[in-house]
Amino acid sequence: MISYPLRISTVDTRVIEAGNAGPAIVLVHGTGGRADRWVRNLDVLAAAGHRVCAFDLPGHGFASKGPGLDCSVPGYRKFLGDFLDAMKIDKAVIVGTSLGGHVVASFACAHPDRVSGVVLSGSMGLVPLGAEARGRVEAGANNQSYEGVKGKLARVIFDPALVTQDFVDEEFRINNSAGAKESFATLGRYIGQKL
Repeated sequence: MISYPLRISTVDTRVIEAGNAGPAIVLVHGTGGRADRWVRNLDVLAAAGHRVCAFDLPGHGFASKGPGLDCSVPGYRKFLGDFLDAMKIDKAVIVGTSLGGHVVASFACAHPDRVSGVVLSGSMGLVPLGAEARGRVEAGANNQSYEGVKGKLARVIFDPALVTQDFVDEEFRINNSAGAKESFATLGRYIGQKL
């Protein structure tokens, strides 16, 4: 497994990749996530004969952050296509969790010729959320306080043993890095208004 930076158009991202041959699998994280959320899956899928890639969506992880980024499903859908082009992947099984699932479903509908399969896990956006749920998601995207980050991890990670102090500290620092607040606010507004 290797991790490296990649520039796509005007956006810097981070790629984590395993395997270099076989059918491609691309992994797309959700709101507040990042590529390394998939590390437990990469080597296993590569050992099964796949080229597996995960990347940080704009505004997340180690990708570019701040005003001017298109932190919306259409923006992320375009970025996913640009990522496939940059990685020279013509067709892939694309896996998405949470908001990443919505991005993947949207991409598959717009570009069925680029998708050999779709896996959606806990995806949002497939049915309208309703005003109350949209408000909760928008508030969550904007709450990157230490307690907010810790609470979110406790809700979304099944095994509480995985939510270590180091993991919470790292998540807090990354989600509060330069430009992150603006990116999460943009995404939160999009979710609050559109989903």
